[in-house]
Amino acid sequence: MKTLISACIIWLALGPCFTQSLSKSDHKKFAEAIEKRKIGETEKAIKILHKLLEDYPENIDLQTELGVIYVQENNDSLAIQSFESAWNIDPNDSYRLTFTLASLYKKVGRFDEALSKLEHLKSFDKIRPGQLKLADRLKHEVYFTQDAKAHPQEINLERLSENINTNESEYLPAFSADGKMLIYTKRSGRQEDFYMSNFDGESFTLGVPLDGLNTSKNEGAHCLSPDGEYLFFTGCHMEGSQGGCDIYITMKQDGSWIKPINMGPNVNSRHWDAQPSLSPDGKRLYFASERSGGKGKSDIWYVEFQNGTWGMPINAGDAINTEGNEASPFIHLDGQTLYFRSDGHIGMGDYDLFLSRWENNDWGEAQNMGYPINSERSEGALSVSTDGQYAYYATDANSDNLDIFRFKLPEELRPQKVTYFKAQVLDAETESPIKAMVEVYDLEAQQAYMSDNTNQSGYLLASVPERSKYSIHVSAPGYIFYSDNIFWSDSTSVNEPQEIKIMLQKIEAPEVIANNKKETTPVILRNIFFESGSELLLSSSEFEIAKLAKILEESPEAKIRITGYTDNIGREEDNQILSLKRATSVKNALMEKGIDDSRIMVQGLGEAQPIDTNDTEEGRKNNRRTEFALIRA
Repeated sequence: MKTLISACIIWLALGPCFTQSLSKSDHKKFAEAIEKRKIGETEKAIKILHKLLEDYPENIDLQTELGVIYVQENNDSLAIQSFESAWNIDPNDSYRLTFTLASLYKKVGRFDEALSKLEHLKSFDKIRPGQLKLADRLKHEVYFTQDAKAHPQEINLERLSENINTNESEYLPAFSADGKMLIYTKRSGRQEDFYMSNFDGESFTLGVPLDGLNTSKNEGAHCLSPDGEYLFFTGCHMEGSQGGCDIYITMKQDGSWIKPINMGPNVNSRHWDAQPSLSPDGKRLYFASERSGGKGKSDIWYVEFQNGTWGMPINAGDAINTEGNEASPFIHLDGQTLYFRSDGHIGMGDYDLFLSRWENNDWGEAQNMGYPINSERSEGALSVSTDGQYAYYATDANSDNLDIFRFKLPEELRPQKVTYFKAQVLDAETESPIKAMVEVYDLEAQQAYMSDNTNQSGYLLASVPERSKYSIHVSAPGYIFYSDNIFWSDSTSVNEPQEIKIMLQKIEAPEVIANNKKETTPVILRNIFFESGSELLLSSSEFEIAKLAKILEESPEAKIRITGYTDNIGREEDNQILSLKRATSVKNALMEKGIDDSRIMVQGLGEAQPIDTNDTEEGRKNNRRTEFALIRA
């Protein structure tokens, strides 16, 4: 309620009240008190007002001005006492005074008295529609706050260690997907800079400035790509600025951050644009903006990355944005849960924290995160750990400066469970890192989930939600592609991610075998799927078939041999027939993609050449496979 109370105080300070009149000389003293308040000399102002009230106890102006000072000093009890004295002189004197009292009653938990004052407003003869709207909103906030405090969330705020929090202000924490790197903003005086700390799951290292990014300008309000290789942040009055504050992007190169680049006119406008948050697939960037065309002063917008460029901004819609202000979006790595701040949705007052979930291809109704996560104070931007267990935010609840705290999220406020995988792509012969394209395909939704390049060391870190099974395809020019799949049951937790070392074979350097033909080492097609006991290809195999066809299109001189295998369950003769039929199904699918029949050889080896034990279901699953090798005469 700080915003509403402050607005009302301005009205009270400016609005004339005609009560017990002051003499000319005392009116000058009153004006002096107001001036003292404005320049911060509140003790002198209070002394003058108390002296005047000895002679004019029924003067509403004096009592109101005293209340204004106490509100500025966060002394709610004395502010209420002064405003009550003014209100009791004439309950019908001022809508502004009555509304301000109701706001303060709500703030200190005197809900019945707040509702009573709001009900009293209906007796005013001259009350404008806008004033009625404010009163109605405050009434809903009173009811909400009353209920929220009666049903509090069970949380325990933990202040991060002195390695992070100092006697300066620290805020806006952002983590890499593996949770091992924290970047946050630190303010010293009016200077905002980036700091970084490493987290081992138990403790944070001492935060250090981010060399190469910090300037004499202000940097902050940032997010990291899941792999920690890209940083999006807000910079004010920096090079290339479209307006006052814009969004910039930088990336790591040889272990250092390169010079930031303004994200251009699609993302930035001549208005305030800030607080970016990147979706886990890297294809959508959420941010807050005061640009025209929104629903309130500040709205949440997003842009999508297509064909190598960021598209035009799209408003996040009515479920998120209101006539008020929405800011600080944080899209979790599940890609389905958006956390944000708002003073437009009904809450406990000022900025509250909300979440919305992606449902039916749109954002669902905003959900207030409840008390004591929210309070009558203004809550700061929230970020949530990859495992969804902890939320991090900044608050000044325990000190004069902002510090970073964390708390365990209640179950109903958590995002979907996610895991992540780390892939390193190397040359199979030299074991040197390869800059490769890694594509993740959602097998259940049958659509691409994300694609990204490995870094200079051949590494990529990517997160995937629990909800689906995924295939991974890795490709690089001049190399045979690699495929694998992720099943959630294969990962015990987000703290034990899958780590994959991928060795790519060069197409140009095939192996010489006994029959004097050159062919590559066989590659398992891990994302070719058949109906159980049948040669019928499942539709989830389509992405893999397309990748195989692309290799043949790019190597027109090469032929391919497809080999089918089974486990040892059943008759050997039947297994051999089934393996041949399955290899033939892959051949037919390639021919449908335009690959000439003469370039495709097939064989079925049944239960021969197992690569795992047939004594377990997992081993038998590995033995039921389809392989391919490229052949050159």
